[in-house]
Amino acid sequence: MTQLFKPWFLVTLGILFNVAAAVVTHYFIGLNNQKLEMLSQKINNYETLISSQWRMKTELDRAQEFLLILLTLGQQNSLHEEGKAGQIIRKKLIDISQQHDLKTPFNKLDSGTITSQLELARKKIINSINDTYLEKLSIENKRSPLKQNNSLLLSIAIFLQLTGLILVLSRDLKK
Repeated sequence: MTQLFKPWFLVTLGILFNVAAAVVTHYFIGLNNQKLEMLSQKINNYETLISSQWRMKTELDRAQEFLLILLTLGQQNSLHEEGKAGQIIRKKLIDISQQHDLKTPFNKLDSGTITSQLELARKKIINSINDTYLEKLSIENKRSPLKQNNSLLLSIAIFLQLTGLILVLSRDLKK
């Protein structure tokens, strides 16, 4: 009976399968892992940005409380609008307006003005948080196909490696 495959052919084919498994594992899965790492870094950056924006919102809440207390104390002490308390309130509102790029001017200093200015800044921060969160979700959605691709490639690599090993060992079965 004629041998279908020569032993050296089976060994060579087995080695080629193992080399192919190594290439799939180390090159293609490695590329996907690099992409996954870059996406993870972007997600971490967005999470950091969201955290800092929430801190800014909390600082605005505290600033509003402080300015309203200062306004009330200034009114109780019969300080006119542009007294020391008024100057501090006006300066803080101007700083907040510039920091958050608010275009709404204010003339008088009262609780309504303070509340409306800070509410505008808060809305701007909340909108920024929402936009950043949506971008983060978009990037997270890009990770899932890469992970699935890695799983498929790993299965292929294991199949190639096992088939290569079987082919190399089949040489010994012929003896």
